[in-house]
Amino acid sequence: MSMKYKTLYLERGGTRLAYQVFGPHSQDLVFVPGILSHIEYIHEMPGYSEFIDKLSKYFRVIIFDKRGNGLSKRSIKAPTLEERMDDIRFVMDEVSSKKAILFGYSEGALISTLFASMNPDRVEKIILFGGLAVAPGREKKSWIPKFIKKVLKLREINSWVKNWGNGRFMELTLPSKKLIDSQFKEKLAKFESLSNTPEGIKNLIFLNGRMDVRPFLKSVSCPTLILHSRNDNLIPFESSLPFVEKIKNSKLVELEKAGHSFYLDESDLILEHIVSFSRENKLEKLHTVLAAVMSIETNDLIKIKKQVEFFKGTLFKVAENQVIVTFDGPSRAIQCALKIKEISHFRVGLHIGEIKKGDREITGQGVDAVLKVQEMASLNQILVTDLLRSLVYGLEIKFQEAPIQNLNKDIRKLYSVLEPNSKA
Repeated sequence: MSMKYKTLYLERGGTRLAYQVFGPHSQDLVFVPGILSHIEYIHEMPGYSEFIDKLSKYFRVIIFDKRGNGLSKRSIKAPTLEERMDDIRFVMDEVSSKKAILFGYSEGALISTLFASMNPDRVEKIILFGGLAVAPGREKKSWIPKFIKKVLKLREINSWVKNWGNGRFMELTLPSKKLIDSQFKEKLAKFESLSNTPEGIKNLIFLNGRMDVRPFLKSVSCPTLILHSRNDNLIPFESSLPFVEKIKNSKLVELEKAGHSFYLDESDLILEHIVSFSRENKLEKLHTVLAAVMSIETNDLIKIKKQVEFFKGTLFKVAENQVIVTFDGPSRAIQCALKIKEISHFRVGLHIGEIKKGDREITGQGVDAVLKVQEMASLNQILVTDLLRSLVYGLEIKFQEAPIQNLNKDIRKLYSVLEPNSKA
């Protein structure tokens, strides 16, 4: 099928994103891509244009290449989780989408759930296809020493990089019985090459291998549909289970023949589930929100307020010389703390957790935890939890492990944020 499309571009936050929009409908569905994407060449894949055309009869379908991929701005450095969440927000803002259903494909499932946890007002529902919350096999290798795990991971990554562009990676996304002739194989290889460079994919795979959003899935409050095929050769079916177990309003649909592709085998069944799920009555909205939370004790609140506003934080005063600040991303919280450190004396604690936020007050487990962290901080020390640190891999932020361990059942370690030019 030859489908007409127009690729548009937006520039925001230091990046340039390519996107496409299909359909005139009021309900928005945003595709959050996997590790590979190229929004133009993907139309060469059999079945893709037909699937999007059918989907656009029910939704306004919004598709984009995340930064570093496809037609969006390239960079050797892999985008962080927070940057990938920003991409969703930037695209939604550009097309005036106040609230949408997110379709998280593969790696995009991980990003979609985290975005929904931290931006519940922007997400109506989530659909996850072939998703993962943690790199496959990572949880099974906890007994292996870190340096050995790193060697094994590098060996695996180097194997992909060496053969990048031969189509082998894309072949793993296909249903098991899909016939691959020479013409189709050539298209798969070209899609790989156009999606990312060998160096770019190397950095992305290595960074993704360290991602784990399982601790944050309990904060997803919107209805969630999980689609995963038993014959998925890229992301094992078992990778869908953390979503099922930890997201309260979720349901799993087991597919049999789709592989890691939503537009080939069983595409009509997948479309049927998507449309049906979108029409279900909305469940009662929970009031819990996942947020990066800062607790700061200082005698100079005026200077702090200016920095909080600059980094788009929300400030709540809890005592004479103490405030709680919430941010929609962990790196903004750390950057704000580092900037405040330049102009004021303080003690800071940073955490990411569930909060209940009103117009004037803030409560919740996340607040309780960050207050304890801040109490343990020394003068002019920025102390962060292991949970928050786990979401800023890929940023040039240095940490030093603090001697305090096992603060509670969720927080096992604390880290001190070092000055940008310090040695870890």
